[in-house]
Amino acid sequence: MTQDAFEKDYYQRISGIKIPEGYKVLESVDNGEFLTITVLEFDKAECKSVMDSIKFDLIPQGKNPNLIGLYLLDKENEQILKNKRLLRNWGQTDKNTWNYVLDTVSCRLYCEIGYPDPGGN
Repeated sequence: MTQDAFEKDYYQRISGIKIPEGYKVLESVDNGEFLTITVLEFDKAECKSVMDSIKFDLIPQGKNPNLIGLYLLDKENEQILKNKRLLRNWGQTDKNTWNYVLDTVSCRLYCEIGYPDPGGN
């Protein structure tokens, strides 16, 4: 597992989602096996831009955002998703999956990319 710099181009290429400028990278982790997860923080003014530029669906209160890589994050970033108003954009290509979750209270965007399964499962 490595703590890496955020590879914005990779995330955008896989998901097809253009990530707006004006963020601060709080944490970026690649487990070297099946996923990478990054937490970006936007200021309040940029948060609206994020909501407007990415097509999100509302996650009902109390529902799991299904971010598999939360356990890889520092506790402060892992806990931030509890009891918040969350929005989600997720999908898959032939080989990869993505799950972007926006915490609209803290203006943190959790970006997760799942790698292809080399075993073909």
